[in-house]
Amino acid sequence: MVIAIDPDAARRHYQKALGQRRVICYLDEDGTATLSIIGLDPTAAQAACERLDGLARDLRAAGHPEPLPAIRADLSTALLDGSLHTLSHDDIVAVMLARATAPDPEAGTGTVPATGDGLSRHDARDSSDADSPDSGSNGDGGGGGDDGDDGDDGGDGGDGRTPEPARTGIEIRLRLSTLLGHDDHPGEIPGIGPVLAPTARACAARQQHAEWRFAITDPDGRLVLAGTTRRRPPTAPAHPLFRQAHGGTVELQIPATQLEQPAGLPPPGWEPLIADLVAQYTRRDELRAALDERPDDRLPHPALRRHVEIRDRTCCFVGCRRPARKAQQDHTWEHQHGGPTVTENLGPLCVLHHAIKTAGRWRVHQPEPGVFRWRSPLGRVYCTRGEPVCPPLPDPLPEAQPEGFRPAPPVPSRLQREIDDLPLYPPAAPEPDVADPATAAPPERAPPADPPF
Repeated sequence: MVIAIDPDAARRHYQKALGQRRVICYLDEDGTATLSIIGLDPTAAQAACERLDGLARDLRAAGHPEPLPAIRADLSTALLDGSLHTLSHDDIVAVMLARATAPDPEAGTGTVPATGDGLSRHDARDSSDADSPDSGSNGDGGGGGDDGDDGDDGGDGGDGRTPEPARTGIEIRLRLSTLLGHDDHPGEIPGIGPVLAPTARACAARQQHAEWRFAITDPDGRLVLAGTTRRRPPTAPAHPLFRQAHGGTVELQIPATQLEQPAGLPPPGWEPLIADLVAQYTRRDELRAALDERPDDRLPHPALRRHVEIRDRTCCFVGCRRPARKAQQDHTWEHQHGGPTVTENLGPLCVLHHAIKTAGRWRVHQPEPGVFRWRSPLGRVYCTRGEPVCPPLPDPLPEAQPEGFRPAPPVPSRLQREIDDLPLYPPAAPEPDVADPATAAPPERAPPADPPF
């Protein structure tokens, strides 16, 4: 809401912080080191996290003995120090797996140093050809697009190994009006928070090959219809240094009033996208009825899963903020006991809270779609519901304020004025009369002739 009220001030603060981006490395008390990167573009930071997470999960599936947090840390340093430079995805998995299975007693860990006894880049290629299975997975962690993979990826490189994508796609949410340039309302990166409108637009422009979703909402911002579109807005010619991202999700948020009462003709090149959104909204009753046509299925079909993810936004457990796209689809009434696979019986639960619910210590009831009533082991009841998809935001300031403008301070209240009139320090007590022996201070002790040490 603060960004929406004064987007110009938010942009100035962002540009100032971005100009002071830096890398910091320092030693911890236990002898380890901490590496921090401050002031990053949030879309680039999230893409780096998605790539690390995808590679770490592929390594864990390949048999890496360490937990995921440790694998992510090892990968981040290996990708930065150059020891994995020019390697494909399969080569990276082979090298990191070989390091983990060849412990280094001097370092006290299961990671072989990048030099010395570790595998070189050429050794890694030889060992990956002989020992590593060709999984064909790119591990980018992003959702697949309707239009297929990015043509920049170049297939399998001609040698059967999966290449590394140019940049991992992420999930970005923004309003259609913001993408059109009608306003500067902030977008959102799930799991991080709001991002400025120019950042969200640039991220969407780099993800033409992502899955493009739309969420049409009522006046309160609640979901009316969710779906996907194969249409894309016109974009500027691709810059050779900023190629299209691989995977990811773009969610367009659209109040229904914008489709029912369009403000004017769409800009040139936007007609196919706007026409597709209007056509699907016109068939909203048919599309919503189709969501529950397969109640006997064990797993929800893609359209039903997408609807639940957009409706609930995050894991539906009390206080959990994990994005719904990275959670599991849970049957509130267990499917094995006859629970149907429909909108009113599904909710996203992360792996941890899904296990807690399955164990039976926490019980949940869904009185209406998207509203969850949890009963704890102590008998307390907690109600959860996802945040609005497209909540109303305040209008920006009527006119931009000059740089350095500060609003007038508010008029203080009577109590505040009385507090301000009080002295900062209590009055000092009167000094005792030194002539009075009863109140005279004892004489100071003379310093010793020789210091004690």
